[in-house]
Amino acid sequence: FVTNPPMSIWIAPFFKWLYGCPYAVIIYDIYPDVLVASNVINKSSLIAFMWKKLNAFTLLRADLVITLNQGMSKRIQQQLPEKSNVEIYAIENWVDTEFIKPMKKAENPFVIEQGFEDKFLVSYAGSFGATHGVDIILECAEMLKGISNIHFLLVGGGTEEVKIKTVLLEKKLTNVTLLPFQPENKFRYVAAAPDVSLILIKSGIGSFIMPSKLQTALSAGCAVIASAEDGSDLALNLKKNGYGVLVPPENQLELHDAILFLYNNPEIVSQYKVRARNVAKKYYDKKSQCAKYVELFTASE
Repeated sequence: FVTNPPMSIWIAPFFKWLYGCPYAVIIYDIYPDVLVASNVINKSSLIAFMWKKLNAFTLLRADLVITLNQGMSKRIQQQLPEKSNVEIYAIENWVDTEFIKPMKKAENPFVIEQGFEDKFLVSYAGSFGATHGVDIILECAEMLKGISNIHFLLVGGGTEEVKIKTVLLEKKLTNVTLLPFQPENKFRYVAAAPDVSLILIKSGIGSFIMPSKLQTALSAGCAVIASAEDGSDLALNLKKNGYGVLVPPENQLELHDAILFLYNNPEIVSQYKVRARNVAKKYYDKKSQCAKYVELFTASE
């Protein structure tokens, strides 16, 4: 059972009681903490209280609990009763490094189709949701529309999509291309298209999520600009591995400066791209990460 959707894990104890079958829980995002930090629900509300109680009920009865890193593991423990003996394992997201890999723009059919061959392409791919702060990309696009070689690519959908379309029309941002989620056979080309991939996390959220789009960007050999709080797991990962630039969340001026810096320093972008690909192959390759799951599940039998 996985936290996507976040409440789906609550039915796991029922199946264990009814059929006697063991179960594992894989936690990608920590709820309700994400919603509390996003001001979607109140920390002291009945909804938040019951959500945490149901989470604890589920995790205490699980045979395995897995999340994405040690930082998230510690925060999940905070939802559990003191002195509970639940061991939470950390296995980071994986990516198929043979499927998602760097590609020259002149050989990328998506780039050619969109006419991006001569563009410095800055991309955000994924959900346009409340926790991401995609609106600052549009603000940066407006600030940089005088530089014709810089182009922004937004691929995805979500609760903020209508707002994004409205802003694009109102501000006539011709330096932004907005596309829906792409089919799998086209996705590898979309992932390899950007020079810079944007990973955005709003203030207060970074302790509770680790964006899976990071692994895709690294595998594609993209430089990364991470908009996240300094102590977040994403920030720590970027600082450790040196594949991009960290900027404060929800700060369009800092993001603008980071984009402009990379645009004016192609040699640094090239270094980040090489590091990104190496990090993906070393730490996030599909085979090695899946082997960790197999080992864990086998040991628990």
